[in-house]
Amino acid sequence: MKRKDKENIDATEQVDEKIELSETEASEKETEKNNTQTQTDDADNIDEVEQLKTNCEQSQKQVEEYKDRLLRLQADFENFKKRNQREKADIINRASEGLVTDLLPALDNFDRALGVEIDENSKSLYEGVEMVYNQILEVLKNNGLEEIECLNKKFDPNSHHAVVQQESDEHDADTVMQVLAKGYKYKDKVIRHSTVMVSK
Repeated sequence: MKRKDKENIDATEQVDEKIELSETEASEKETEKNNTQTQTDDADNIDEVEQLKTNCEQSQKQVEEYKDRLLRLQADFENFKKRNQREKADIINRASEGLVTDLLPALDNFDRALGVEIDENSKSLYEGVEMVYNQILEVLKNNGLEEIECLNKKFDPNSHHAVVQQESDEHDADTVMQVLAKGYKYKDKVIRHSTVMVSK
């Protein structure tokens, strides 16, 4: 019986040793597993941080691209508005220029009418025509019409149209001696050249 007890004790000790060994191995394996998991987690965290950095850089590039596009669109819109305003002003000027050009023959007729000699009976009629002429001329001047001054000035082909050239001792060569028909500018653009006689 003692022998059996001893064998049981030995068997129990062996089982205890095996259990301890198993527990130690399990603990070591668990620690190793935890270390491996930690390393894997660290590697995953590093990869995740790198991915986040890459995403952040890409987002920053997109933001810069959008900013650049926005600035270009704003500049394009400002240019469009300015061009639109210029075109609108040009359309108005062209329409006004056509009206003013159509009125020039009427101004010429007023000039001719006022150049006629009158008698005492026609004086009041003359003064009335002169008042209407001056009023129309004033309105046109206020809207950009300007008579080209050319008498006794050097001939300028940009604003004068010479139809006669004559010898003259009183004037230098290429000087406007006489204005045959007045010329006009409308907002600094010549709309009708002055018809002139020029000295040789």
